Amino acid sequence: MLPSIEEKAVRKAEKRRFRPPIVCLAFSSASAEALTMVLKTVGWQSRDVLYEKSDIFWVSTLDQLLTRLKCISNRQVCSRIPGMYMLCDKCPFSKMMGRGRSIFRSLYDFYPESWLLPDDLKALSSACTSTKEFSIIVKPNSGSQGDGIFLVSSYEDLVKRISSAPERDLIAQRYIDRPLLLDGLKFDLRVYVLIRSIEPLDVWICHEGLARFCTDKYHLPNARNLSKVTSHLTNYSLNKLSDRFVRPDNSHMELQSDGEAATGEWGEEQERNASKRSISYVFQEISRLGYNTESIWEQIHDLVQQTCLLLRPSLCESIYELKARDPGLAGTSYSGGPSCFHLLGFDIMLDEKCKPWLLEMNCSPRVGIDDIEVVAKGTEAEGVKVCRCMEHHRPHVHFISEVDRRVKLQALGGALLLVSEGFKNSKVLSHGFRADSKKHQELLSQYKQVDSPLALLAVAADMLSFKICGEGVEVQHKELALIDRLHSLYIKVSGCKRKMDSSRLRFLVKELGLPQKEVRNAQLTIDSISLRARAKKAGLTGFDDFLDILIALGRSLYPSLSTFDALTEVCRSV
Repeated sequence: MLPSIEEKAVRKAEKRRFRPPIVCLAFSSASAEALTMVLKTVGWQSRDVLYEKSDIFWVSTLDQLLTRLKCISNRQVCSRIPGMYMLCDKCPFSKMMGRGRSIFRSLYDFYPESWLLPDDLKALSSACTSTKEFSIIVKPNSGSQGDGIFLVSSYEDLVKRISSAPERDLIAQRYIDRPLLLDGLKFDLRVYVLIRSIEPLDVWICHEGLARFCTDKYHLPNARNLSKVTSHLTNYSLNKLSDRFVRPDNSHMELQSDGEAATGEWGEEQERNASKRSISYVFQEISRLGYNTESIWEQIHDLVQQTCLLLRPSLCESIYELKARDPGLAGTSYSGGPSCFHLLGFDIMLDEKCKPWLLEMNCSPRVGIDDIEVVAKGTEAEGVKVCRCMEHHRPHVHFISEVDRRVKLQALGGALLLVSEGFKNSKVLSHGFRADSKKHQELLSQYKQVDSPLALLAVAADMLSFKICGEGVEVQHKELALIDRLHSLYIKVSGCKRKMDSSRLRFLVKELGLPQKEVRNAQLTIDSISLRARAKKAGLTGFDDFLDILIALGRSLYPSLSTFDALTEVCRSV
């Protein structure tokens, strides 16, 4: 019997639905090798050249992202979120986290006390005077891979060093001088965090990552060892150049004629003393020391949650700022939803009490899976192709690092599967293979969703908006409600175009219902901040500047209240 029209339609729909997703790698740059390996594992398709019908476009730069956003359809996604590039620079990120500490007090005490230089030199001088034995680490705003970082132990040394620094914008941060050590070595954690959408906020954290170790024993900073970067800085790019850098035991690997090495068996023995290990292995070691690793992960979850909640309003507004600057983006439908996702690298350090500290947030974490090995003289004569690229100053060979491969396959593969689950109006298979398959479960096993109380707030929004400081409302909910209300107030004042100007700011003063004698002071406060913002942003004042204006207004109008309570009163008045 011939199939009916309905049966044909069902079969045709099923055939379309189970087409593997296509990922365009034309702009993936150094990520291409790892992504190709991941896509082969999950059974997806890839395109090395631009293919307009791809489901996911993996981009590397802001220009590439903006080009794709101008022509993206509602079923396609890009691997970057607009605005994340700027917010991840050290100075803007430090300013944002400092603002969080100022408003919400202990909620953001996981970020070390920081100062923006040269603007905060006076405040830093006071801090140095009031605190003895106080080391400072200084980082350039746009630096990467440890470039331009230095330590000082006095304010006088700091002034001398920054006067000769090649970059003017710097961040000074209180140095965590008592880190948790393993075998006497300092280390940090690279934790991979997936933001699947901003509106609604959907964040996932991978419980597998990298632990990066220094190559020299750690000692408390003093005048003699401040310049010993391989003792104080955990950056892989610095420590891999050291003769004491320990790679996983690869003596069983045979060098191939193309200069790569084949990967052999892998186990705990290879990871034991390596300078780069997996987080899962390091947490086993920490657990043997008597620390509760589940509690550490809970603290890391809180850290990620609070950071993303603070990022959210600025990221929501970034697309409006970009549209205002680039008319070609005016037609894009992206407004913070699932059309863009972002895989971030959170750099976290544990102190001697195992408290996690957020050092920085990396916008483009390295997902390369190769490593290098310095080779002896005469190796090239034996038929091995020796490399002399910028990765190392001595002749070397490249090989696939098994710890990188395992960790990054987990992080990238799980992220892509989670992103594909969020496809809207898509005809592709929501996974590369059946959801109950073993490989699917393996790749997603380490990913945990970061619970966002914003869903609870949406249900109780009316109650919280009127009872924000009343009894029966949890402290964390008050703070989360205030973040949401500040963003809503910005939208109300700036209008549908999300643009601030003098008339909009004066509208804010009028809405506050201030006594006449206070109006002039409020306007002066607003004018000084908005003029500085316009000088930096060509006439566009964004949410961050608006928040600075509200903080200044709150302190001026309610000097006896904390910043949190003053902002709450400002929100109530509008």
